[in-house]
Amino acid sequence: MSVHPSPVNTGMMRSVEEGLNPGKSEDAKTAITEQISIGRFGGAVEIAKLVLFLTPDESELISGS
Repeated sequence: MSVHPSPVNTGMMRSVEEGLNPGKSEDAKTAITEQISIGRFGGAVEIAKLVLFLTPDESELISGS
């Protein structure tokens, strides 16, 4: 199994935003967010919950989306 989330609201993402548009990281965040279907960054806890959901035998038929 592998999980490939959208951008995650972490310090690492803040560094990426600053690197993409030095001094205007909010503009970079806005541009990235506009490309995400749910309209926001994911959260680390949300990703952890997803992984926990996928681990039981009851989810073995899930192959991707």
